[in-house]
Amino acid sequence: MSKTLQVIEPFFTLTVGDTLELTKDGKNYVNVRSDEFSKAGKNGEDFSSSYESTVTFSVAYAKELLKEGIVCEVNPEKQEFVNIFTEIDNLLEKYTNELKSINTDMKGCQECVKLEKYTVLNNLITLLTHLKGLKK
Repeated sequence: MSKTLQVIEPFFTLTVGDTLELTKDGKNYVNVRSDEFSKAGKNGEDFSSSYESTVTFSVAYAKELLKEGIVCEVNPEKQEFVNIFTEIDNLLEKYTNELKSINTDMKGCQECVKLEKYTVLNNLITLLTHLKGLKK
């Protein structure tokens, strides 16, 4: 198994995208999460809180999670290069096609819902077109 596992199905306190790292002794996979919050109150008081959680799994349990499809192995040397501009082109094509078929896909929906989707798709297309224009 690789040194890093990535969560693909939420479980316990872990969410999709969280990673588990193999410990130096090779016996466990660990995820450590810390969050802090602070806020000034209306009367000048300071509110603060902090949270830290550590999730630890044995290698044997991690293998079970891998078999169940809850985590996947992350192999940095095997990750493929993804050209961002190719991805932008793919998304532009996808959103343009969705926009063209909006009337048939959303037949029977309320007009405000259709308008919302139309607006979102137009905004996404505008943003992606701008980003694509940054290519040198």
